[in-house]
Amino acid sequence: MKIVIAPDTFKEALSAKQASEAIAAGVREACPDAQIVTVPMADGGEGTMERLVEAGKGGYKLTTVSGPLGGSVLARYGLIDNKKTVVIEMAQASGLHLVLPDQRNPMRTSTKGTGELIHDALDQNPEKIILCVGGSSTVDGGCGMAAALGVSLLDFENETAGLCGAEVGKVIQIDLDGLDPRLKKAEVIVATDVTNPLLGEQGAARVYGPQKGATPEQVEDLEENLELLAGLLEMACGKPLRDLPGAGAAGGLAMGAVGFLGGRIESGFDRVAQAVGLEDAIRGAALVITGEGILDRQSLQGKVVSGVGKIAKDLGVHAVAFAGRIELDSEGLSECGIEDIVQVTPADASAAEALAACADNLTRSAREWVAKWKN
Repeated sequence: MKIVIAPDTFKEALSAKQASEAIAAGVREACPDAQIVTVPMADGGEGTMERLVEAGKGGYKLTTVSGPLGGSVLARYGLIDNKKTVVIEMAQASGLHLVLPDQRNPMRTSTKGTGELIHDALDQNPEKIILCVGGSSTVDGGCGMAAALGVSLLDFENETAGLCGAEVGKVIQIDLDGLDPRLKKAEVIVATDVTNPLLGEQGAARVYGPQKGATPEQVEDLEENLELLAGLLEMACGKPLRDLPGAGAAGGLAMGAVGFLGGRIESGFDRVAQAVGLEDAIRGAALVITGEGILDRQSLQGKVVSGVGKIAKDLGVHAVAFAGRIELDSEGLSECGIEDIVQVTPADASAAEALAACADNLTRSAREWVAKWKN
């Protein structure tokens, strides 16, 4: 009997690999004769670069770039296809994990470091750039990234603006002429982990701003800033941007990568699934186990859990999702092919206790659930 284990990361607790190993330990105890296949997953967010580089048997390059609040951070990008393709994970330079919880404020953070990562990667003369845009601390529409790559963003006083979320609304002029010309030689693919539009109730500011530290008042300011930016950038690049599925990913960086860099948005999950051979792994299995830290409405919008569930459903394989916390009813997930959901964290556990015991909770839950399922 084949059992496939294909989770996402359990944020701030376990990588996808670690989660796979923890679940596998429990499955092995409950079903020692099972053929266990682990396929750690990602969807454009954390871990995507690692999955693609591993699948492509590539390597990494380290460099120093600007962090979300300035200063400097050590970041890396991936090289695959004999260095013809570079894989950049924006969270390496502009990720939420790089900002201390009490300093998180998307009015102040910038994607400048992401632009610097791309600039460094262009020295490799790539034919393709895969920009993975999950896990950001920013809501600047990609302005910081664009400025680092030569785009001119000016305010009423003809001074540079837009280098953090609060300044985006000051931009009144965008000039793409100074964009690094090497980008014209590379196809830019924007791998997103969500399908949210740029604006509105499901947009970058209102859905993700609070997660990055924005107050309700700041959320409205960021929404207005992104709307102004979208209008300017649509005029500058000559194509519609704001309603593109996934445009709101990473605080609008996905929209910026399309408008400023000429990129195109695609599902990060689909790219990873193809690279790691997920469909072939699931075919013929009796069970597939997936999961992530929190199951909520966002889990249905291009994330690993819904993606794994859809493949399992198409192949007629029973799918179960484990999560540290569940904020979504089973009906929503069943539409994606997830037939069972399991909260692995005890109801009385604190957040700190849940993070510390995540591996043990996954192993215990896998052992108990699989033992019941096989009987």
